[in-house]
Amino acid sequence: MNKNNEYEPAERLKNYYSLCVRFEIFNRIEKNLRASDEYRKLKENNLGTLISPVPLTPSEIRKNPSILLDIVTDGIILYDAEDFIKNKLNDLKKRLEAIGSKKVFLGDGKYYWDLKLDYKFGEVVEI
Repeated sequence: MNKNNEYEPAERLKNYYSLCVRFEIFNRIEKNLRASDEYRKLKENNLGTLISPVPLTPSEIRKNPSILLDIVTDGIILYDAEDFIKNKLNDLKKRLEAIGSKKVFLGDGKYYWDLKLDYKFGEVVEI
């Protein structure tokens, strides 16, 4: 990263490539999954088959990407070596509760996160 907290071009390319490789691996797994009898049975019974991969590295997870907010409330972890994600999500959930965060649902099915109920303009909220 440079002094403006921006990725240098080579680092940005490395991160992009790495993420592309992770999604390519997932795509191969998903292709095999879709060919399975179990998947076919789920589809025949109109049961959910959508998988939304979030193939982040531990260092990416440690930066608290905003997707973790939704994973805390709605995520189902399919693979978690050494309970890394489970522990991270438990810690994040405790932190969200400590600062009074809540997921606010709107009438049209959309929602937003109110990270700090007593937020004051200009205040930095760290999760």
